[in-house]
Formats: sequence, structure tokens, C-alpha cells
Amino acid sequence: MSGLAVVLRTSRPSQQTVQVPIPELTNLDAWSGRWTTEGKLYDTPYSRAGNITITMTCGWSAYNGYMICDHLFSGPAGKHNDLTVYTYNQADKTYKLCSVDQTGTPRSVPLTIEGNIWTYNSEMEKDGKKILIKTINDFSKPDIVLWNTKFSSDGGAHWTLMNEGVDSKVR
Repeated sequence: MSGLAVVLRTSRPSQQTVQVPIPELTNLDAWSGRWTTEGKLYDTPYSRAGNITITMTCGWSAYNGYMICDHLFSGPAGKHNDLTVYTYNQADKTYKLCSVDQTGTPRSVPLTIEGNIWTYNSEMEKDGKKILIKTINDFSKPDIVLWNTKFSSDGGAHWTLMNEGVDSKVR
């Protein structure tokens, strides 16, 4: 077993196996439902200025081990569809966001959840230089997520805002 859930079995073989999420997975339920996003992108070396809108639908996988979100983006880069999977690894006690776009290019980003603040830290290399990327989701308000993404090209000493916006739960 992967360690992502506990399996409860009934004595009647005709009933389906029911998985109960481990407590850490229940944090991911914050995304469950349908969301709309309005955001502003800023002109930086790593982002183009403009506005972005997203429609997102999230729900649990069939056996409650993963929160799966389907995104429809519209912005300066055009329209596209991404799929995101959130999960928790009980063995090393870490959250992860794994996503894929329609090109099939996968991405995996560590996620830290501290109360209402979710932090996604990643990095990329550009012209031989390591660029740190940090996205913050603030779940402090019911059915509202405030978010922003910043980058640092000096090891985290200074951060530049790339984008910010609001996710609103519609159901």
C-alpha cells in the first residue's frame, strides 16, 4: 500500500472498498469545488504583462488519495488546459503539486501548508543562473484564495512580483 490512505474492509464481499483519507490529506479539501480566477500578470524577465482568467474544477480521486484540479486558462499566452494533482506522502510527510499541460510536459513542485498559508517553492535555470520561484496561496477568507508569485535571481535576498490575483469558489 502506498501509505496515502487507510483501507477499511467490510465483511460483505459485495460492498466496495472504502478509503478514508489520512488527516493530512483532508487539508487538500480546501480546493474541492468549482473556482474562478482573476489575476494580473506583470512584465518581468520571466512573465508577460496582462490579465489572466481561470476556471478550475477540483475533486477527490475515486479512492480519496488525490485532489485533482482541471484548469482552463485564458491570458497573454492564449488559452490552454492544465491538470494538477495534489497529494501527501505519508512516509516523508510532504505535500506535492504535480501538473501536466497539453504538451505532456510534467511538473512537480513541493508544497508547504502552514495554517491558511500554502507555499510552493520551485526553481529554474536561466542563462546559467538559478532563479527561485515562490507562489503563496492565502486561504484565510472562506471561499476566497489570495495568491501571488514572485521570483528571486539573488538566492532569495530580493523578490520581484510576477503575478497576483484572487480565486473565488462558485460552488
